[in-house]
Amino acid sequence: MLDVRTTVDPATLRGARVLHEAMGAAAREAGEGLTPVQLSGLRLIAGLETGATVAQVADVLGVVPSNASRLVDRLVAFGVVHRARARSDRREVRVTLSGAGRRLLEQVDAAQVQHLQRAIADMPDAERSALVAVLGATGRSPEE
Repeated sequence: MLDVRTTVDPATLRGARVLHEAMGAAAREAGEGLTPVQLSGLRLIAGLETGATVAQVADVLGVVPSNASRLVDRLVAFGVVHRARARSDRREVRVTLSGAGRRLLEQVDAAQVQHLQRAIADMPDAERSALVAVLGATGRSPEE
């Protein structure tokens, strides 16, 4: 396994922390009271065209199903997801994004872009370009 402490210098780690904090601050400001875990669950659900089962939410977030169920309960209470029985199998419950959930994620995304732009605004152009390239590369799936 790659040892990050020996391959990444302290300045790079500080920079990563600055970016992480900028993204977190934006999520807190625009997230309308949702916790980071709730926003992660919302993004997960938004990323699946047919919605997600509670078991899928639990698996991806690495939590037990009862915690995922409570998370989904909170998202339903916030009005950002809908819970409904699957048409193909009435025993299966699917969780899908609501219009309010979609709008909330759009607000969070816009706030994160603004925070990220402010966080890197003072960097020299070449360094900013390199950072954007690296962030783009790390965000791609292995298939791309």
